Parts: sequence; structure tokens; C-alpha cells
Amino acid sequence: MKSEKYLEILYQISEIGFPSNYFLKHRMKYKTILSLTISIFLLSFNILSSQETNKALITLKKINEIMLQNYFDQTYGGIDWKKAVKETSDKISKEKDGSTAYKHIKDLLKKLKHSHLAFNPPAKYREMKKEKVILDYGSQKQLPFDYAIHDDKLLIISIDKKSDAYAQGLRLGMSISKIGKVNVEDLISKRKQYGDFMPYLNRFPNEKMSLQGIDYQSNLFHIKFNLNAYKGQLSDFGNIKGYPLSFNSKNITDDIGYVKFNIFLFAPVFKVIKAIKSFRNHKGIIIDLRNNPGGIGMLACAIAKEFCAEKYSLGTQNTTAKNDMSEMKFPVLPQQRPIKSIIVILINRSSASTSELMAMGMQENKSAIIVGEKSLGQALPSVILKLDDGSIFQYPVGDLKSFLGKTLEGNGVIPDYEVPLDPKLLATKNIDSQIQKAITIINNIK
Repeated sequence: MKSEKYLEILYQISEIGFPSNYFLKHRMKYKTILSLTISIFLLSFNILSSQETNKALITLKKINEIMLQNYFDQTYGGIDWKKAVKETSDKISKEKDGSTAYKHIKDLLKKLKHSHLAFNPPAKYREMKKEKVILDYGSQKQLPFDYAIHDDKLLIISIDKKSDAYAQGLRLGMSISKIGKVNVEDLISKRKQYGDFMPYLNRFPNEKMSLQGIDYQSNLFHIKFNLNAYKGQLSDFGNIKGYPLSFNSKNITDDIGYVKFNIFLFAPVFKVIKAIKSFRNHKGIIIDLRNNPGGIGMLACAIAKEFCAEKYSLGTQNTTAKNDMSEMKFPVLPQQRPIKSIIVILINRSSASTSELMAMGMQENKSAIIVGEKSLGQALPSVILKLDDGSIFQYPVGDLKSFLGKTLEGNGVIPDYEVPLDPKLLATKNIDSQIQKAITIINNIK
């Protein structure tokens, strides 16, 4: 009935501007032609809608095959997986909108509540209108500051004094509550498997960044500054494309070395190992894994081995999937000349995955002292695939347990010394309380 009503309205609209005697003479013929035209249009629309729905169904089928073969938890957390897939398939079959069809796949995976389990549909369906925060991305930018999550804000812990941000008044100890039009609290609440939203900051969509928040005395600030294009090294690994690499090493004191890097990929880890070896004769070495989302698990072993005199394991990856990956260890092999410096590892709420594996493994084996804040607790080894329709699917292939059998997922790493950051110390004395604690620990060990 509704379609007939809409057709009649179209006929009436179409008659506007034509002589009445024209339609009296040709009305039936005209209505037949218009009906046929509209029918062809609707048929074409339905065919296109059906094609988009079929793509989503094919993708769901492929994801289900992968999950049945390789997903580490074949109990699916107590969910009736077969039933859930069937219900999702039925929902997709009824959809005419591609975006909504693909969203049903995302909703299915969310039921499992595991980290490192993510699905991004083909590019044209990725911005869902119902999402609370939609982030636009631009070209790579040179971010002039480093941060830590503190009281649901971004606390500035370092800044490039040559940057426009510094010239415009951005200082250590300031807490950012809003970036452009996006609330930081929303960004934090929507963090996904890596517990990190640096891609948004590094690829801010505009050439000028706007930050709002408070300083350590609770004074409001609103600062706008220019962003420069990124000129550093980018790294690709698998489906991780163009990831900006960050590395820093220096002597904090004459007898204490410091190294910080932002991801466990080959290029930065090679630099880390070189820096560590240059600190061989130092009393202590601080390895800063704050904000490090992880990366390749075995590269944690490559760093840990530099301090190893006797073989041990950082942990074990276990799975109940029926494949060849039922168990995999992360061995740390002894060196002929292991570095004997005191090792302190810094972690925070954005240290995840491989960072957690390395921190807990070295902590349990008495190879390092851990300082900072409890880590994120997202530490499932995973695989990232690009599917035939262009969608990206990441799924965990194992449950990571520490050397002593502790589960990292959902628990994180508890520091030996839990030390919060102090905005006032940062602002007034340029003191990072977590780094300062690491220095004190090293100096106090005889």
C-alpha cells in the first residue's frame, strides 16, 4: 500500500508543468512508463544492496572459519559461538545497508570481550554514524610533546622547546582535557586493543592543533599551535603501515643510562640493543616502556638476553585451538658477557602487550625492577589479516602467561614501586617522579 501511495505522489509531481489535456490523453501510457522506470531503479538498488550484504556474509563466513581454526579460546568464554554466528548471519541477511551489515560483525566479536580482537570493515563503511567519537586522520605529523594518562587527562611529561607548541605556552605538568573538538575522556574510554590513541595525535587532521585543559594550579588554558610534517622514520610490518618510530637514549647521570622507544619493531629494537651495549659499564640502565603498546613478542627476548647469565623464559603462549601453535615459549638465552648493570623498567597505563611480557618476565626472574603504574593488561599475542573485501581482522592466537604462570590479560603488571606522576614537580622543577624514583633506586643499591 505504501509503495502505491508513493507512486501516485510521483505521478502527481511529474504532471506539474504539463498541460492537463496532455495527461488526460496519455496518462495510462505515461504511468506505465514511469512505473517501469521506478521498478528498474528499485530493482537496481536492491541488487546493489544485496551485493553489499553478500560481501558482509562472505566476510563473516571467513572470520568464522579463522576463529574455529585458530582462536585461542575454543570455549569462547562460555558463549554458544555457533548460535551467535547464526544469529549474526540472519541479521546481516535482513540488512540493505552495507555499514549496518558490517557493524553486526563488530558486535559479534565484542561479545567475547578480549583484547587484540578487532574488525575494521572496508574503508567506505568504517565511519559508523552511531559511534560516540569519530576521529578523522590526516598526514603524519611531528608531535611536539609526550604524555601520560593522569586523572583521565593527558599530562604533558616532555615537550620540544623549539616547537611552536612551546612558543604558544604549552608546558610540562599541563593536563589536556580536550583536543580540538574531542574530549580526552572519551578517547581514553574508547581505547582498543593497544590501549593507545597516538595514531590520532600523530595523524591529527589539521595543520594547527588546539588543546584545552588545566595547569598544575587548576588554571584553565586554551592553546593553539602549528604542527610540522613528520620527518622521522616510518616502519611497516605486516598490515601495520607507516608507523612512526620514536627512539631516545642518553646518560641521565654519569653512571645511569636511559633508553625509550615506542614500539617493539625491528628498527627501534636494534637501536635499543646498541644503546644498551653502550651503557655496559654503567651502574644502572632505565628502560622506559611507558606508552609502548607492544609489537613483536620475540623482540622482548632480544632485549632481555643482553642481561642474561642463565637461561629463563619471559612467559608462554597457550591456546586450545586445534593447530600447530598449542604452546610457544619466549626464551631468554644466556650471553657470554651479560651486562651486569641494575635494570629498572618504567611502565604506565598505556604499556601493553609485549611491553607487559618483558616487564613481568624480567620482574619474576629478578632481572629488572619495575617502577611506575599498573600496566594495561592487554597482552594476547595476535595475528592481523587483510581479508578479500579489504576489511582488517585481528584475532588473538594465544593466552599469554608469565614465567610463574600468571595471566597478563586483564591483570597487567604490578610495579615493584608504584609511583604516580606529579604535575607540580613536572611544572616547577622539571622532575618526572617515575624517572626520579628509578634513579634513587639505582643509587641506593650498593
